[in-house]
Amino acid sequence: MELRPYQHEVVSMVLENEGDMLIQAPTGAGKTIMFSKIIEALSAMGKKCLVLAHRGELIRQAQDKLEKATGLECGVFSAYMGKKEISTITVASIQSLALFRGDIYFDVVIIDEAHRVRGPLQESQYKTVLEPLQEKGARLLGFTATPYRLDIGHIYGELGWWNELNYQIPLRQLIEENHLCDYLHRVAMCTVKVKKDLEGVKKTAGDYNQKESSDLMTQSMNLHSIVNTVQDEKSIVVFCVSIFHAECLGEILGDDFAIVHSKMGADDRDENLRKFDAGEVRWMLNVGVLTEGWDCPRVDAIVLARPTKSTALYVQMVGRGLRNFQGKMRCVIYDIVGAYEEFGFVDDPNINEEKERKACTTKVCEECLSVIPSNAKKCPECGFSFEKEVEEVVKGEDEEDDAFEMKELSIHEHPDFGNVTDGIASHYTSKSGNECLMVKYFHTKRGKPVVHFYPKNQKWIGTKFATIARKYCPHFKENWLSPDRFMKAVNGGHVFPMENLKVITDKAGYEKISTL
Repeated sequence: MELRPYQHEVVSMVLENEGDMLIQAPTGAGKTIMFSKIIEALSAMGKKCLVLAHRGELIRQAQDKLEKATGLECGVFSAYMGKKEISTITVASIQSLALFRGDIYFDVVIIDEAHRVRGPLQESQYKTVLEPLQEKGARLLGFTATPYRLDIGHIYGELGWWNELNYQIPLRQLIEENHLCDYLHRVAMCTVKVKKDLEGVKKTAGDYNQKESSDLMTQSMNLHSIVNTVQDEKSIVVFCVSIFHAECLGEILGDDFAIVHSKMGADDRDENLRKFDAGEVRWMLNVGVLTEGWDCPRVDAIVLARPTKSTALYVQMVGRGLRNFQGKMRCVIYDIVGAYEEFGFVDDPNINEEKERKACTTKVCEECLSVIPSNAKKCPECGFSFEKEVEEVVKGEDEEDDAFEMKELSIHEHPDFGNVTDGIASHYTSKSGNECLMVKYFHTKRGKPVVHFYPKNQKWIGTKFATIARKYCPHFKENWLSPDRFMKAVNGGHVFPMENLKVITDKAGYEKISTL
């Protein structure tokens, strides 16, 4: 197998130098191929090699790829696989090897998903295995996409097993070289409310408390938002908070889904993964299983429904969708929990594990809900121009209307508003008790519905529905809908003809839409 240039550099660096080394390799970079080639070369020199992993699926995967890439036979030491073999090349479970009381020696120890390793000052199963091996002269090689942890920060330096990060493969480089697919990060209409609610969720061990997060994400609005937000993608992975969360979402999805979680038997879990990999089900609801070591290139959408403060977890979750697949142009990241504001873009994340945070580098396009660079003047997804934005002024019911003059212009005569179909008006009470008139209509030119809220006794409203919705009813967010789905969503409302709407222009020249 011919190595990619960066893979060749990593292999050469390890073989031509001594000492412990840490390599950052994003999901899809081929780290198993890299350390397989390293092991092949070291084995030819008579060196004994150990590969450590923390999960049965990773052990099986490492053994399979290593033997195929090198033609060398490996011993397996894992209770999960029912084997306890120590050989010249051994792939082992850290849990099983930590319980082994025999004397072992290896020249090189390769640690897959090295961010799992706590620092040498902390007691752990890794310390139980690594410390005596290091004392005997073993060399430690770590591979991970995310060389940082919530508890100690970077896994190299004073608190880590490695002195430095020896090699880094940028995620953006892999995308530009077509080794991985690109991605589109998009929020949901409920994301603003979820982010606000998360401020009240307590933290446990530095991350959001699981029970409180589960209670939040199983709220009906948040569950339905997932279903309404995802568009035409065919293979969707949802990262859920808890088993209960996944089960609640499953009740909405019907039969077109499968669930995997740690409480399932291995056979049931493997069967559900097989169904998804074969395209037999559209949705895969995951609870703490698929964040690492799972390869399914057909995934074309990731739903972030699990809040986290961990950059490592965020990067690992998104990474599940970035592998190339036939006909797949990109992966869409549906960000229900507002991870974009916490971490930024996955190819240059804000590392929470670091003491000093970078300034937020993202913002959301109000037209299409895509996450874009904060300095963008135009949305690269929908073309919306931020230079044309003007601040919406919403007057209180007690303020005078002398700043506005009515113009006798039919709604259908306006070059922009002439592209709307009939809408509905219905009574709406916000969570805080404010009474509003809610107006919805489908804008055929923009291809999505527009929603306006008229506070009680207020006679007009601006055309930027997102601005108004956040100001008056921040908990109410409607998903972009097709015309057919829009009519279903407004079922029960009173339909009124668009001829009843008029365009007004204030003295500053800003156009508004009025029911007067």
